[in-house]
Amino acid sequence: MNNALFGGITVDKVSSKADLFYYAIPSSLSGKAKIGARVVIPFGEKNELRSGFILQITKIPPQFKVKEIIAIIEEPVFSQRIYDLLLFTSNTFLIPINSLVNRLIRTTASTKIEKYVESINVKSLEEVYNSTHGKKRELAKIFLEKKFISIESLKRKFKGTLSKYLLEFQEKGNIAIRNTEIFSKIRILKISTINNEETLKAINQIDNTYRKRALLICQRLMNADNRILDETTLIKKIKDGKHVLDLLTSKKIILEYQFESDKKINNFKVETIFNENLERRSIKIIEKLLISLGSAEKALIVFPEVILLSRVKEIYKKAFGSKLATWQGKEKLKLIEQIKAGKTVILATPFSMFLDIPNL
Repeated sequence: MNNALFGGITVDKVSSKADLFYYAIPSSLSGKAKIGARVVIPFGEKNELRSGFILQITKIPPQFKVKEIIAIIEEPVFSQRIYDLLLFTSNTFLIPINSLVNRLIRTTASTKIEKYVESINVKSLEEVYNSTHGKKRELAKIFLEKKFISIESLKRKFKGTLSKYLLEFQEKGNIAIRNTEIFSKIRILKISTINNEETLKAINQIDNTYRKRALLICQRLMNADNRILDETTLIKKIKDGKHVLDLLTSKKIILEYQFESDKKINNFKVETIFNENLERRSIKIIEKLLISLGSAEKALIVFPEVILLSRVKEIYKKAFGSKLATWQGKEKLKLIEQIKAGKTVILATPFSMFLDIPNL
């Protein structure tokens, strides 16, 4: 146990006054376990699968029995700089770091961890199918037809007998149980060309059944700010919208929008504005942004209180129009969507400083 490592972990969606929850790091994961890494752990009396972040690694064993980390599902998702900022905020404002991380660092997708069955020995499963009957044979057939299937979906069909059969299949090497992160990704889409004639020509190649709906989707994109929209808005109230969108993306008429990585770090200049009220300071900031903000760059203006943001929001809106995004500290996903949709000037509360905003 001298070489044993333990991870102090913040657990997703758990409200607790505890700073961190401690888990043993198995030797098989010791090389990958780093601060900021996202892990799967068994949590609570029922060992419910949860994800969380490693915020501390120590050789000092906790004064209680600990469970083990099950898997590492993401390399470190935030930098040392963000970790130091989290620690500073936690210590300065006396906020338990578990609560702080849960409030500030969320994934951009709706995620959960589920157990899945993976079929790993087809020949052996065929032998089970041919030599047995009843529920066991039915289960073997499912594993032969579906290489990857959730245990949750099997429970609805096999109920109480499932655990016994899964253990038997697993012990014989027919299947493996995997911890899998299930997520619904929010796609941001853009039109591939601004040439209407080229777009129409490509749409005319789509089957007549879906052509009008394909044209409607393309028109929505052409009319959107920067010709960029999220998938939900793009196909809203369009029959078979997902299928039609897949047709358009398969023909590269519509593309998934990707951020360009900011490989260049520029020097920056610090300027201060004294002896002015909030409105006058805002006007001076706007004047500087209109002169210096590049077409691919973004500006973040942070307000200590929501009420201050509300007072000057209209001033910024007159200057930047549809390029303006505002965020008051709730529903972080909405801010991320606005950034992906091409908003370049962002008015926000201090929590926005914990987000990685490209080209800021």
